Amino acid sequence: MRLAGATRSQGENGIMPNPVRGSRNAGAAGGTLGVPLVADGTSFLADAQFLDIVGELSVGARGEIIQNAVDPLKVERDAFDQMTLRSASDIRLSGAALLVQPGDLTLAASQIYPAMHDSGRVLVGQIDGINQWGSPIRTFDPTRVLNIERVGDALPATPYSVFGTLSLSGPTVNQGGVVRAPLGSVSIGTSGNGTETGVVNVLPGSVTSVSANGLVMPYGGTLDGLSYMHNGADVVFPGVGAGPTINLTGHAIDVQPRALLDMSGGGELTGAAFLAGRGGSTDARMNPLVQVSPKGGFTLPGLDTNPIYAIVPGAQAGYAPIVAEHGASDPAIGRQITIGAGVPGLPAGTYTLLPSTFALLPGAFRVELNGASQAGLGPGQGPALAMRNGSYATSAQLGTANTTLRDALPTQVFLTSADMLRRLSQYNETSYAEFGLANAALNGVPRPMLERDAKGLRLEFIADVQAGKIGDAPALRFASGTTAYGTPAGGYGGSALVVSSAGDYEILAPGATPGRCPARTC
Repeated sequence: MRLAGATRSQGENGIMPNPVRGSRNAGAAGGTLGVPLVADGTSFLADAQFLDIVGELSVGARGEIIQNAVDPLKVERDAFDQMTLRSASDIRLSGAALLVQPGDLTLAASQIYPAMHDSGRVLVGQIDGINQWGSPIRTFDPTRVLNIERVGDALPATPYSVFGTLSLSGPTVNQGGVVRAPLGSVSIGTSGNGTETGVVNVLPGSVTSVSANGLVMPYGGTLDGLSYMHNGADVVFPGVGAGPTINLTGHAIDVQPRALLDMSGGGELTGAAFLAGRGGSTDARMNPLVQVSPKGGFTLPGLDTNPIYAIVPGAQAGYAPIVAEHGASDPAIGRQITIGAGVPGLPAGTYTLLPSTFALLPGAFRVELNGASQAGLGPGQGPALAMRNGSYATSAQLGTANTTLRDALPTQVFLTSADMLRRLSQYNETSYAEFGLANAALNGVPRPMLERDAKGLRLEFIADVQAGKIGDAPALRFASGTTAYGTPAGGYGGSALVVSSAGDYEILAPGATPGRCPARTC
């Protein structure tokens, strides 16, 4: 399921006839008439196998549409009192996602994360208010709650997503799910002017992570050893200490037993750049294989009939990731392939089709769908035939994850292992970390932040005199919660930063009585 706002906008928002963005309306957080009102007792439930939240999405509207000859047309659509978005697998945010819900919101999924190099923001409980100078502001309704829930007990594999940012804000935020932004940032709570979070509860069994531990995925590469490119642009390596962070912000932050804050190091971003020359003039990840016709001639199919993907044995996510370098063909969402036995190194089973740039990962296979020829037998019903170039031809069945949709007829596929792919084309394979280390040594500077390094934790406590305080809970309770800072060999340790607008603060042992700190000693 895809939930999205307007996918296109007009440059002149002053005249665009839209009560959310256009006609001088400010956007999803509220129009010229203010934040959308909430219809008491109403509810909305979206239940899907996989949920994509894309772009700017407003629940409710409260704005005006400017007309030529008459007064502006008022458009008021109340928001839901209770809103639940539930996914049997993941909730993914992309396209600079912004979800604004004035009422309560529950997000339930096996894990929630932003797409690669993308952002996602969820804002709950905003209302119109007046500050001490009589000016209108946006503030929080203290009765509203953002709940993050976990679906299933098993911890899903780390998603193919890096360098994303995720922000979850509301007057009260209950984080009970699995929230991830590998090598990116996760922010829970906000200290904005008027929209200060009162309570952040990190609940038992929850996982809040910016770690890439266990993740192996392609990310750019270097052709000459002097610049590392991703999606056609030079990669900027951040310095140590300026990297991924978990941010918890509020008047009261409660990290409860068995809650995990994961800042551990690990993971690997592989790199590959195609070298044209003696190894071949075409990149086999991006171009179909040459075929020999029955009459002895040669045929070079196009990607329109012979699209190219990759599969990686192991845990299957079910849905292809959103990546900038999607290779030869962009897999349809949820597209999977079922392959029988007979291909060395590839167990029989159902695999999620991934971008062809994944074909060089350890154990991966390049997959070419031979659309010019339909296989006569289903998966496993015929032998896998070895080809002269080291690939294997076999029959397979295409389908869509978590549905009964399957192609009626099998498709012939050409499967090429990662090792054999390197014989068809030549690549300079230098990983993100290898280039970072080599470049630092070449220039005589400290090395940058790498996947192996532990990440940071930032706790921001809001002063009692500021708006948004709910109840009398202490600024921080950390009752047997866990912070993970482990690193593999060569990794640097992580950090923890405490920020308080109240000035001084006091750290107490369990059961200790708060005292009065002498100046500059707390």
